[in-house]
Amino acid sequence: MKKYDEGVRISIDETVNIAEKVAVFLNPGSKSQNEAVFCVKRICKNDNYNAIIFDRFMKTYGNVSFTYIMGKEKNSTTLNRELIQFPEVMEIVSKAKIIT
Repeated sequence: MKKYDEGVRISIDETVNIAEKVAVFLNPGSKSQNEAVFCVKRICKNDNYNAIIFDRFMKTYGNVSFTYIMGKEKNSTTLNRELIQFPEVMEIVSKAKIIT
């Protein structure tokens, strides 16, 4: 777990809006959806700013329909529909607060 924590810290420190960049891999056709969920969850849990950015990204693009290919079949979904499978991510993001 220590190597994951270090990777999350580096990602947060050195990549602007990392959670937003990882969000595109929530696409089930990318074959890395579970890894993307793992990353988003860890990043948002450890960084309030990225949790807010991810929440804004999902509010803006979460209901936009996109087509993906799985095998030889074309399917359509949205990021919000995909995240229904991972309620812990949205729970973490919903707790993010803007600190003033």
